Amino acid sequence: MVYTDANGTVQVYPANWINVRAGSTSRLTRGKIHNIVQIVVHESFGNFLNDVSVMLVQTPFSWTDRTLPIALPTKNTPGGVNVTISGWGRLYTGGPMPFNLKWNTLKSLTLDECESSIGWGKESLLCLSHKVDNGACNGDSGGPALYDNELVGVAGFVVDGCDSNYPDGYARVYYHIDWIKKHTDL
Repeated sequence: MVYTDANGTVQVYPANWINVRAGSTSRLTRGKIHNIVQIVVHESFGNFLNDVSVMLVQTPFSWTDRTLPIALPTKNTPGGVNVTISGWGRLYTGGPMPFNLKWNTLKSLTLDECESSIGWGKESLLCLSHKVDNGACNGDSGGPALYDNELVGVAGFVVDGCDSNYPDGYARVYYHIDWIKKHTDL
């Protein structure tokens, strides 16, 4: 949703360039497409921190057994717990993108563990550890991380390619909850 222009300024892609497919585990078929009419990016976004935004869809979602809302977190995610990620990102560095949704279970790290592993022990960041070739990849950005049936993270970055064993960086939703509520009708 964002890119850095030639002057190093963060820019937001036009909302009408982006849409959301809901109710399908296929990247290209089934479900319902929702057009985006507005994107609000965190005003302090930069260098992979505060990497959150909210989008306004043109037509509301219809809740069904295949399209359900996800709860915002009611507590901070502790270290050492299983967190489920999903996305349509590349299967490996430089590899193809899957047609069907992929998911995996990763382990959350404490801030100290994240700091010692990749030097990013920030309160706004959720680090998720994984085995080699088993984490998020290019194209998973913006994807969910779930714990206890709540949205606890938003995929932001991988370190040293998708095939590394370094933890992946996710925006910690609990840290950004007031900002999210301020910019939505929640």
